Amino acid sequence: MAAYITAEDLEFGMATPRGGLDAMAAAGFMDGRTRSRDAWYKVQAREELARLQGDAGRLATEVVGPEFVETIIGIRQRMIPVLDSGEHCPTHLLAQKPGGRGTPSLRLSLGKRPPTPTPSRTTPGPDAHPR
Repeated sequence: MAAYITAEDLEFGMATPRGGLDAMAAAGFMDGRTRSRDAWYKVQAREELARLQGDAGRLATEVVGPEFVETIIGIRQRMIPVLDSGEHCPTHLLAQKPGGRGTPSLRLSLGKRPPTPTPSRTTPGPDAHPR
C-alpha cells in the first residue's frame, strides 16, 4: 500500500468507510450508508492497465509523452495488488442533508481527488451562474 500511495502521489490519508460515515454524521448528515465499489474497480483497474499497455497507451504517448504514460502504468501495477489484498476498498458513501427540499444527498468516493479543471475561454467564470 505504501508503494501505491507514493506512486499515486496522494495528498491525503485514506479512511475506512466507517470513518467516512462517522465524519459525515459529525457534519450533520443523516442516514449514511455505503456502497462497495471494490469488485467493479478490480475489473476497471485491470482494463485500464491493459488499455495503457496497448493502443490507448501508444496514442496517449503521442499526446502526453512516454514518461507520463509509464507513470500511470506503474501506478496501476502497484494499485492492483492492494485492491486484490483488500487493503484498498473503493467505497461510495451516501447520506441525506437534513432539512433540505426534496431528497438532496451527499455522495463521497474514497479515493484520489479529481484534478481541478483549468478554466478556458469557453468555460463560464464563477459569476456566470449565480446560485
